[in-house]
Amino acid sequence: MEAKLSSNAAGTSIYDDSDVENLSFTSGTTDMRDEVSYWFGQKYFECVISQQVLQDCGPYDTPSKVDSRLFRHMQDFPYDTCLSSLAEYQPIERSNRFEVSARDPRTRLLVLVGWIIHEGSARAKQQMLQTVRSFYRAQKGSNAVNNHGMKVGAEPLYSMEQISSDPGLWKTILSLKGCTFEEMDPRTSLIQEFYGCLVLLRLLTPNRSRVGSDKSVDLSGPRRNEWHIFLDSLAWLADHKCGGRTVTAIAVEPSPTGPTYWVASNSPTRPEVLQHVEKLLSALHHETPLDKSSAVELIRKIARNSIEFSGLRVRDYGQKLKSTIAAIDAKEPLVTLGNGIGPFRLFCGLLLIMVNYTDVSEQQHLESFLDLSRDPDRLIDLSMELKRSRLLERLCQLIQASGEKALWIEVRHLLGRLCSWVRAARHLVLTCERFRDRIKNARVRQADMPSIGSNNFQLPWSEPVDILRALMPEFHGSRLEDALNARQNDKVVDRILRCLSKMTTGEFRAGLHAEAILLHHFYLRRLDFIAGDRYIGCSKPSCYCCDLYLRKHPAGVQPRSSHGNVWIGWAMPQLYAELIPGEEKVLQDVVTIVKLDLHYQIMSGPTLTRRPPDSTTGLGSTEPRSDPH
Repeated sequence: MEAKLSSNAAGTSIYDDSDVENLSFTSGTTDMRDEVSYWFGQKYFECVISQQVLQDCGPYDTPSKVDSRLFRHMQDFPYDTCLSSLAEYQPIERSNRFEVSARDPRTRLLVLVGWIIHEGSARAKQQMLQTVRSFYRAQKGSNAVNNHGMKVGAEPLYSMEQISSDPGLWKTILSLKGCTFEEMDPRTSLIQEFYGCLVLLRLLTPNRSRVGSDKSVDLSGPRRNEWHIFLDSLAWLADHKCGGRTVTAIAVEPSPTGPTYWVASNSPTRPEVLQHVEKLLSALHHETPLDKSSAVELIRKIARNSIEFSGLRVRDYGQKLKSTIAAIDAKEPLVTLGNGIGPFRLFCGLLLIMVNYTDVSEQQHLESFLDLSRDPDRLIDLSMELKRSRLLERLCQLIQASGEKALWIEVRHLLGRLCSWVRAARHLVLTCERFRDRIKNARVRQADMPSIGSNNFQLPWSEPVDILRALMPEFHGSRLEDALNARQNDKVVDRILRCLSKMTTGEFRAGLHAEAILLHHFYLRRLDFIAGDRYIGCSKPSCYCCDLYLRKHPAGVQPRSSHGNVWIGWAMPQLYAELIPGEEKVLQDVVTIVKLDLHYQIMSGPTLTRRPPDSTTGLGSTEPRSDPH
């Protein structure tokens, strides 16, 4: 007799009770048979649900998304209702390992399913398969839909409709009462996934430079050749404001009439930046080699002009150096080094001696000296004498001996930054003859930047635990909560949560970084790189996201050194422009690595360390082992 199919909308069996075989366990069932049944049931059940999930997947679904969807369906499946539909189940006390889960409908269902597969009749197996499939259809995506419905004030409505009786196929019809919405395109879904994972990653760590869960991505800094350092130095001298507002990137396109230096910045590039780069290139072009005195004079000239051009940055570094030294001076007791001289006085004395001060006891002399933005020549003198002095050696001793190690490391970093204008000018002058053909008749142009005013995106999650549940359901929310509790006094966490709130309301604006703008510019216009060296110079090392973007982009540019800091306000050009052929996988690949890093970070726990500087210290030859910069 053929089984009579009936509606499954109410959660009952799709077969009449008279056709359901007696599937209850007998008293003769052994412990071993329970274990075997559970194993069979688990494997078979996963296969059935996996088959249904794969049928529902689209061409843009990633393996991680498929895994998340499968996990959600396995977690949300109505085991108890399905169990009652399969058989009249009599509670049986167990003395084996399933006794703990005797009231768990999932375990009981899997044992029952395994028992049917192992010992049931063919008809029982067919009935079971159709029943499990029908319940999957009724449950598909219900949690996400219900959550969305409650959020927008709409009521999710379900209905069942039979497609065929042989085989028994059903479809679930879903509607939201009082609400209409459009299906999300794959790119929007990826964008939401990217920023959701990035927020979680930033909550757990400020930096991802020292470990990498994706073995295909080498996060160690690649070696730069002389041309790479030339471009980085040129970009540094063009970066004239503090706070990362004018981070500058430069790449060079060859041309029969002369190379074109393309310039991009984090913010719209101002004409004076282009003019400054033109002046630098013009000063570097010489038909004959420079003698030593002429080279030194040119170094001082380029450094002086650039220091004056970057007065805000010089002043910012000088003020930070003064405040850091003052913080050290306020700490008691101070470590003494030889002859009872404290580290603060030792440092001040060395600084003042280097610039020909004789009275090292007067505090105002040091303060006058540290106001370096008003006297470029004094800063140039300090920079040129630094390597020949004992200051760096003494500074390394202070870092090792002082209880205020972090502050002395900051002093060393700021001192290196203040000397960077001379260091960049020196490298440009000493290598300009080698790159004469790349400088002659050079033109400087601004790279087109995609419009950033009209774009915004919106995340569907208002809390970090919601992101974790949606994107990485394999982790329990308590793990993330424990990590956040460990940082409950961290003001950075509050700022990140405020950013997440803006992302939820669509008020958050992400910013384009200079390297990504320039890469997009070259790739869009199919521009060549001079001498085939596909390198983009920049005034700072790449951040975590820029590093991944450059490595995964089909343009195949040379990876740069990266400080690895995680910025949730980072945006790739694809957010503001149409995708170019060949770029389709860039966002997908970046999302995949971010999820791998997030998985690694969740397993490792939060990183309770301060964020390293975005810029390099530039004093590597005397760098102590304990210095993280």
